[in-house]
Amino acid sequence: MERGPWLYDPGRWPCLTHDEPGTGGRLREALDDFVVDEVQRAPATGEGTHALVQIRKTDRTTQLVLDDLRRAFGLDRDAIGHAGLKDRRAVTTQWLSLPLAALPGPEAWPELPGVELLAHAVHDRKLHPGDLAENRFSIRVRGAQGEHARAAALMEALQARGVPNYFGPQRFGKLGDNAREGLAFLQRGKKPRHWLDELRSQAVQSWIFNDWVARRLAVATFDTVLTGDVAEKHETGGKFLVGASEVEAPRAARFEISATGPLLGRKYHEAEGPAREVEEAVLDAVGLGRDLFRVLPGTRRTMRLRPRDVEVEAAPDGYRVRFSLPPGAYATAVMRELMKTGAEDEA
Repeated sequence: MERGPWLYDPGRWPCLTHDEPGTGGRLREALDDFVVDEVQRAPATGEGTHALVQIRKTDRTTQLVLDDLRRAFGLDRDAIGHAGLKDRRAVTTQWLSLPLAALPGPEAWPELPGVELLAHAVHDRKLHPGDLAENRFSIRVRGAQGEHARAAALMEALQARGVPNYFGPQRFGKLGDNAREGLAFLQRGKKPRHWLDELRSQAVQSWIFNDWVARRLAVATFDTVLTGDVAEKHETGGKFLVGASEVEAPRAARFEISATGPLLGRKYHEAEGPAREVEEAVLDAVGLGRDLFRVLPGTRRTMRLRPRDVEVEAAPDGYRVRFSLPPGAYATAVMRELMKTGAEDEA
């Protein structure tokens, strides 16, 4: 498909390891080539008004499963909680919450296509996006015979410097046009009321964030901090304004902190000084102002992440890689660094 303005194009956002050759290869030739397991932040409380369920789904998006459950139980979409959205062409486990009155026990679970109930418990609250500790990935790359050593070396480099925390192709839709549609919606100046309008509007935020990461890579400030950056402490998630880059740069070099980029909106911690100038340059380049995003809440997102529990092993016709990422991070961001080609086909 021809790429035009605001249509997803991975070439717009460079890899950190662009000077190193990738392994090549192909993803998702079989459903179990891509396995994702959602790890709970805390166990069920055992009391309350919500049912906490763990499901395994195959070749189904989370949104489709939510729609199936809504119809099966006669619930509003907002009554069902989830910690994150999971890929369709994959085998994934994740946690959902429903009103306990609708699902008092596992015997009330309906038959749903491609969905298996793994666990049922009582919980004291509804799940919300981000209510998970991490996602554990197991990904098979085919068509990359003998490349597991190269993949392992690239992973070692990424663990040292961090992975650019780009939003992946899923964020921009099957046709890559979510950001274009979202921009048209935002220009009407209305608050999103439907989940699809919200999703598309968030794609514009994500586009700007990805452009910001790419700009920081281009000016060689990816693994350091600038004066005026809003930095995040990796251990606690706490954020603070960088008063002087020379004071905080050693902490960034030790991967204790990283700069965060804007998901623009009406209320979020704004950067200052030289760091804000980079953000303004990104907005100027696409011809947008901050006021466009006033109908969205806004937040900040860390620029880089470090994969945990990394394993790389040879497999027939390629290799398998396993790693854990924090909530909201995309495995695509890792795989595009390893493969250089083919990783974007997973959208």
